[in-house]
Amino acid sequence: MIYGDNIFVIEVSFDTIKFRQRWRTANNLTPGRSYAFLDHFSQRNLMKIKNYIVNVEHVDDYTGMIKFNCGGRGLTAGIRGRVQELVDLLATVPNLHRLHVHLIDGAISRVRFPSGRVHRVQDVQNFSTSQTVLDPFKGLCEVRKARVTGVSEAYAESLERDMAKTRGAPRS
Repeated sequence: MIYGDNIFVIEVSFDTIKFRQRWRTANNLTPGRSYAFLDHFSQRNLMKIKNYIVNVEHVDDYTGMIKFNCGGRGLTAGIRGRVQELVDLLATVPNLHRLHVHLIDGAISRVRFPSGRVHRVQDVQNFSTSQTVLDPFKGLCEVRKARVTGVSEAYAESLERDMAKTRGAPRS
């Protein structure tokens, strides 16, 4: 019941895959803690988890250089590698019920409008590249309720279709 009914939140970044645990105290507070996902659970228990929210963080090049000493294509490839590591595990889980994948994309730029105000907007050139970090999810199949957010509508629809297909069906 603990693994099959609850939703597990996984956070993927360039250097880690973390499981975020939150609980409610008697005072109605909700403290939280993060654990290395693949080290915290046994393989047997991982096979029982049916519902996931996966947040994939793709930082911008500047942040990537500061946090991970990596930028550009190397940063994207590193994050895609972590996603592939998670997908390799999820591919062995029978009957995934829900999988909500959300891309947190740091590829933004600042645009100065005629009024002088500066707004943060999605950098379209980097956006199309950064959403490819989710490509390994195309390797999943038979996910009952797949949802992808933080990417273009066309990419989300394509990825959701791929994850819902039956084993052996052709990919889009």
